[in-house]
Amino acid sequence: MKAYIKSISCLSAQNSFPNNELDMLILNSTAIKHAIEPNYKDYVNAGNIRRLNRIIKMALVTAIDAVSCANILKPDAIISATGKGSLTDTEKFLMNLFEDHERLLNPVNFINATYNALNGLIGVHYQLSSYCNMYVHRGLSCYSALSDAILLLNEEPSQNILINAYDEMTPDHYFIKNRLEYWKSDLCEDHELLNSTSQGTRAGEGAISMILSLNKDAVNNQVCLELLGAKNKSSISAISKDLLTFIHTLKPDLILCGYNGDIRFKDYVSTLKEEHNIPVLSWKPLSGEFETADSFGIWFGHSILKKGFLDDKYTFLQINQTKSQPEFKKKIERILIYNHFFGKDHVVYFMTLDSKK
Repeated sequence: MKAYIKSISCLSAQNSFPNNELDMLILNSTAIKHAIEPNYKDYVNAGNIRRLNRIIKMALVTAIDAVSCANILKPDAIISATGKGSLTDTEKFLMNLFEDHERLLNPVNFINATYNALNGLIGVHYQLSSYCNMYVHRGLSCYSALSDAILLLNEEPSQNILINAYDEMTPDHYFIKNRLEYWKSDLCEDHELLNSTSQGTRAGEGAISMILSLNKDAVNNQVCLELLGAKNKSSISAISKDLLTFIHTLKPDLILCGYNGDIRFKDYVSTLKEEHNIPVLSWKPLSGEFETADSFGIWFGHSILKKGFLDDKYTFLQINQTKSQPEFKKKIERILIYNHFFGKDHVVYFMTLDSKK
């Protein structure tokens, strides 16, 4: 299953918005890689978003930007993906429920905490009454949304479908997952994360939106996104076998993987580390880890394909050793993307740059 990415917009811990290229990397050793927020007033009336929390505002802005960059008036359908939705509103509602002893409560936090809140806001913004769906499948959320979109495009090829993937990190949620040993106890710099020998990783967050279509642009080169497969649970040997098959049949120029520096899951990319002809990079030091982090990987791959080669500033993201430096600088037109969420929810994508013809 595949479709063209007409436009893509990303709010992350890097300077990825509104430009679709990382001119300068933001590297640090903070426990949480918080997303950099834009000036919302440049995109939405301040009165319309004054009661919205930050992650919903972020996702709304990336959706508006993606629609604008695709040069369309409005999308024909909205499909969103999230692992946890609006954690801030969920926590506020539960705290109010406890403190007020389940009596009169302000409904705003409950309304904004529902998973479909974003789709409703986008629908109101563009006055839509068309197809709308939401996927909350942990690490498979983004893949599920993309699958639904491509199936819908096969039924209605002329449509432009808006895909949103977003997740946030709050102090309380960080504390809970820290007790479950999700995060590193010894903080390290971003450029040292992939060489870490300890358990856990760095928390992250972000909002990514894209417009998918089956119609090829006759003027500009477009990126084609293909979904290769998804598994909830799988053995290391099965994953390695699948990846080797994809590498030999698709012959990618670059492999992007979601290795997050957690030593417990390094064996899932052991096959990729032994690849000496193709650069293998991880995007997790840039974005941090969250349920829909594979959407950042898609944005990162899209950015590289549009540029055509890898910058030297990405050298620290490489997890393997290529035979020569020219392998790192060669022209890139095909990218294989593999991600898993803490050893579960494995997904594989393939991206190509289609020339205008």
